Amino acid sequence: MRFIAAFCVKPVNVISEMEDGMIELRNVTKSYDGGIHPIVEDISFLVEPGRIHGLIGPNGSGKTTLIRCITGILTTDSGKILLDGEPVYDNPAVKKRIGYVADNCNYFPKYRVQDMVKFYSGMYEGFEIEEFSRLNEVFEIPVKRRIGHLSKGQKMRTSFMLNMAMNPDVLVLDEPTSGLDAIAKADLPDQIVSKVEYGELAVIISTHHLYELEKICDTVTMLGASGVSYQGELDDIKTQIGKYQVVFKNGMPEGVLSDARIVNYSNIGSVYTILWDQGKEDLPEEAEQFFTEKGADLVERTEISLEEMFIYSNRRRGNHE
Repeated sequence: MRFIAAFCVKPVNVISEMEDGMIELRNVTKSYDGGIHPIVEDISFLVEPGRIHGLIGPNGSGKTTLIRCITGILTTDSGKILLDGEPVYDNPAVKKRIGYVADNCNYFPKYRVQDMVKFYSGMYEGFEIEEFSRLNEVFEIPVKRRIGHLSKGQKMRTSFMLNMAMNPDVLVLDEPTSGLDAIAKADLPDQIVSKVEYGELAVIISTHHLYELEKICDTVTMLGASGVSYQGELDDIKTQIGKYQVVFKNGMPEGVLSDARIVNYSNIGSVYTILWDQGKEDLPEEAEQFFTEKGADLVERTEISLEEMFIYSNRRRGNHE
């Protein structure tokens, strides 16, 4: 069951007060060519403590670039990234409050895991060796082994444990299940949810494993080729695209599938699976009425997953036009 808390992605102009540990993006734009071709453009969202925010998008949509801006590795061309109202970039005191689990773990290869624990405990005041040891009872990394001798999955687990033991206010994860085996993939989300629930941690996760993300995230920013496709509470976003099973026994009438609200479709014989973009204002009854008026013999709405929504909204009927 997905972790639930009382929060929504709020427009920046209605934020009334800042909560400790809140990360906020205001109209963030970043490019590598002087602004000619922005990698990310005009991105805004906030994540409060006790919330998990999913950042998803196809390859090349700017997820990793945005994450590097959030963690203060890169500066933005315009816009702001703030933690409790303080800028993240070029602010060591603020950056110490952000944990970052990167897709590629580049720790000192000759260091042993136990050396990295000592390094982190010296760098971060909130680091708890006891918490690292507790997590390692779950993830089982040999602490005397050199980082360079660890597998990719072991490096990812080590990075996750080190950053969790920092007790950060914000934890940012870029493909955190990359290289993990099935057991570790199941354990990692459980640890995140536990930390969020009891530690007032704000989490931002970027991953291609949308089935796993859907089980734990509260809010989502979905990036597409032209910027943000959908954003907000996960349950609210999923209501914006309806998935319908529609039957036309006498064949599909001409012109039906050209309607702009049909995101994508497939069919087996007379049974069509249709994705309908009903936006924030249209009601499900409008889609049902539309298909019925076009002569459908059966119209039935079914549950849509985050992964289906992501795939079909990015395809935009490309297989059929």
